[in-house]
Amino acid sequence: MQLNDGALHIEDNITDAVWNDVKSLLSGLDDIAVILKDNTILTNVLDIPDAVSSMQFEKCKFAAPTELSGLKNGRSVILKNCRQDLLLGNVKIRGIVCNYFEISQEGRRISPGLLSPDIEECIFNSCICVGKVPAVFKHVSFIDKIRLTKNKKTPKIATENTDSDDEEEHEHLFFYDCIFQDYTEININIHAKISIHLENCRTTSTDERFHPSITFPANSEIIDIKIIKSNLSKLCLSLFMSSIENLIINDSSVGSLQLATIENDEKNAIYNVVITESIVNELSLRYRDIVHELVLTNTVFNTAPQMFGAKISEGSQFPIRKYFVSRKGEHDASCYRTLRYIMESQRNRDMEGMFFSLEQESLLNTKNKLHKLFSISNMYYLLSDYGTNYRRPLIIFLLSIPFFTIIYSLIRTHTVAVDLPIDWKNITNSLIFTLKQTFQPFDNLKNTQEIQEGNLIKSVFLSCVAIANTLFSFLLLTLSGLAIRWRFKRG
Repeated sequence: MQLNDGALHIEDNITDAVWNDVKSLLSGLDDIAVILKDNTILTNVLDIPDAVSSMQFEKCKFAAPTELSGLKNGRSVILKNCRQDLLLGNVKIRGIVCNYFEISQEGRRISPGLLSPDIEECIFNSCICVGKVPAVFKHVSFIDKIRLTKNKKTPKIATENTDSDDEEEHEHLFFYDCIFQDYTEININIHAKISIHLENCRTTSTDERFHPSITFPANSEIIDIKIIKSNLSKLCLSLFMSSIENLIINDSSVGSLQLATIENDEKNAIYNVVITESIVNELSLRYRDIVHELVLTNTVFNTAPQMFGAKISEGSQFPIRKYFVSRKGEHDASCYRTLRYIMESQRNRDMEGMFFSLEQESLLNTKNKLHKLFSISNMYYLLSDYGTNYRRPLIIFLLSIPFFTIIYSLIRTHTVAVDLPIDWKNITNSLIFTLKQTFQPFDNLKNTQEIQEGNLIKSVFLSCVAIANTLFSFLLLTLSGLAIRWRFKRG
């Protein structure tokens, strides 16, 4: 062992005894860099002393299941071209807090012995992984940049335990209970098939100007993306022009899902998109071909989903109207219009009607409040959901009968008081009068005897209410009939 200019170079293989000597040597010192090159690690525990600020392993072999831990507020931990024993070797990195963390195996041939540690309960400002990707990130906080790179396919060493070609070229990224902070940028530049699993992860935000993001280069090959029980409401996932097979999100919130591609892209197919019980701020599936049924059940969309040029299989499942939050302006209207055309081509009348209603409401919301309140479009929406709901006008029609009966009873009665008994004869006559105005339009104008015999002011008021009763009933029945006709004609 040589301690020179704040750096400790260790030539011996690391056993428990050697590591105890290292800790004794460094006792009372500060800001020491420990450098190991071509060493064999034979100890199960590498607890880093307080005097150490950085650790570097180069071309080392981990021949035992080793746990590297103990670095607090360190500068760096670097592992370059290290490997592990196939039977006993394994590395777990736990409780490391440092500004810079790197695992680099660039230029080495692919073999099962390449180091792929599990990383738990760590905090990294910058995390760089080149070559073989770490197996698991668990309880890890990322503050700044994460760069995962695998530049090119390299030939493998022919051994009996070597994985098949398909397994060799399939990288798995696991993030469990991880935290992505404001400035985190995850740049994944892996030229191999990739599967990503995020479970119980979350984003933290202290500055609204910055949001974490995960970006992939164009033409990436994504086998699976699974987001389970995670709060990633500030996270942007960018997969423009990437090949994607399966996207599964359950019980999670996600900021932005940019899954768009370009028109006539030969690799535009996505086999499965399943987003359930979740919240999505933004979803873009432009020019994508969703091979199997699109499943979006019980998912809240804070902005209208963008599916311009997309192909959606029949039998796809969408949430009900209330789950589409944004209904503002021309852009939202165009998004819902696109979905309406898709549902129309599939003759899915319920979904077509829902998206037509959302489109019209988005256009209606471009008007000022006063204009919107008294517009015909708003009344059309309130009474029959833009002619797509035949039940609503029928229900309003049935409720209007007792409503007008009460009004007629109040007009006809001479005295109104709480302590007086109910005049059932007056109510019965008022009900009959209501039914006449409802089913015999403008009957009060044909039969003027009651008007002539009664009080002039009451008679005029009664006639006006009767005309309103007739017009309102006729309007509701017409709207219900048009909605029924719309369904049968299109169905």
